[in-house]
Amino acid sequence: MGQSPSYMVGADLEGPSSGGRTGESDLFVAEIDESDRTLLGMGVDVAVVTNIGYDHPENYANAAEYVDVFEKFVRSLGPGGIVVLNADSPGCRELESRLRGGAGPQVVTFGESPSANWRLTQLASAGGRSSALLHGPQGQEFHLGLRIPGIHQLLNAAAAMAALDVLGQDLDMAVEQLGYFDGVQRRMTSAGMMAAVRIFDSYAHHPDEVAADLRAY
Repeated sequence: MGQSPSYMVGADLEGPSSGGRTGESDLFVAEIDESDRTLLGMGVDVAVVTNIGYDHPENYANAAEYVDVFEKFVRSLGPGGIVVLNADSPGCRELESRLRGGAGPQVVTFGESPSANWRLTQLASAGGRSSALLHGPQGQEFHLGLRIPGIHQLLNAAAAMAALDVLGQDLDMAVEQLGYFDGVQRRMTSAGMMAAVRIFDSYAHHPDEVAADLRAY
């Protein structure tokens, strides 16, 4: 979109060592980790939480404690910050309920839920592609056509649109560019066929992640 952001994410985009880049703008996109509480202490203006499902029991005693670390993180944004939450995720809904009232970041939601600020309808995933209608809070309507499969990828696209909106970006251009996105390596990356069985390389290991991959085709 002509912004030249810096980024650091948890997987390679095109080839080896492409998970990070130094850009020329003041935008920095970072995937940060809750597994060992690394997210705490990060200076963030807009936070996107794609979902919250209890994980990393070696560091978190229970699901409530797991939500606690997300709450502590997003509260550090302060009243000037914005957090984008998945309205379909029970963990995100719990976090949203904790943030009601008092000083804290503005909450923007996305998902299939009728209560979502950015709502997805007519979702479909087949043949290695996915599509949906995205309805914005100001009556906007966008057709998302992705060349990557999975309902979870449509949710990711809706989260990106919500974040770009609060950053004042061109949403029509964003929809166009999302249509060219080829995903990242080891996220349902095709690895060919063997004995008439289609093989994929996926980093998914949490039960929710594996289920999302299996639903993608």
